[in-house]
Amino acid sequence: MEALFTSRSLALIFFNLEIKVCQVRQQAKYQATQHTYCCLNRPGNPGD
Repeated sequence: MEALFTSRSLALIFFNLEIKVCQVRQQAKYQATQHTYCCLNRPGNPGD
């Protein structure tokens, strides 16, 4: 019973970690996209 509980809580910890990593990745991707978007659309940009 004890071992089962331990593996279940470990699984839960890993699951929560994966969610955290996923959220951080999504946020980083979003910020990078926003940054690129701002740079591309800034007036007076050499790329216009």
